Amino acid sequence: MGKNDINTSSLIRIFFKGHKRLLPTYLWVLWSVITILMFIGNLYKFIDLSAFSISSYLSVCIAGLSFTFALFNISKSSFNNDELKKIAEYEGKLPSGRNIEKGTLLAEYLSPFLLTVFVLVVAATTALIVPFISLKIDYSISNYLKISYLCLLLLGIFSLFNLTCMAVEDLYNSIRRP
Repeated sequence: MGKNDINTSSLIRIFFKGHKRLLPTYLWVLWSVITILMFIGNLYKFIDLSAFSISSYLSVCIAGLSFTFALFNISKSSFNNDELKKIAEYEGKLPSGRNIEKGTLLAEYLSPFLLTVFVLVVAATTALIVPFISLKIDYSISNYLKISYLCLLLLGIFSLFNLTCMAVEDLYNSIRRP
């Protein structure tokens, strides 16, 4: 494997090892409620998707990916290399009382970034490719696919919000460290 090759299995391991911190519970609940309401709204025909154009979301996704990269750099700059190594090597009890194994703390720090990037890459790829696909799909199925896409995009937005909060918290805490 070359110097610039991505080790996908490592990214997947990081993602699953840090899955407990992907999003705070309140954002999962809010996203789930909105998703359910959108599907119910479609079922009872009080959501109008006539203005939906998937290709218009490509720039939103690319801007989100750029913002994610900027947030990663801001957040990472709150730690020096020695602190990041300590985070990676830490194992034991957290102040909350939860036992944590080696590498989990770093994975929990990185996994929200991976979630956001994954969601936005899927949304951007879909927005780029779908306009060129010509399939005859039933109107109701088409609406459910549109709502699914919008819910995916909403998850990306909530993930970006979470990353912004994390970056602010990291910066605030870095100033308070001795």
